[in-house]
Amino acid sequence: MTDRLDKIKERYSQILIEGMSSKDILLFVNESIVISFEGMTEDDIKDEIVDAYGNMAWNNVVKDL
Repeated sequence: MTDRLDKIKERYSQILIEGMSSKDILLFVNESIVISFEGMTEDDIKDEIVDAYGNMAWNNVVKDL
């Protein structure tokens, strides 16, 4: 049952994506990423950014905040 449901979800998501503009897709991705940060502290996010992109990227993120 789960395999069938997973396939249905995958096919439905493709239908949704095909009906979206590039702008809508980017907005959705951005919102999804922001939601994935829920529960993270500033230090958690900083560590993730610094590990992946370096200190300069972190400095750019927090500049003028």
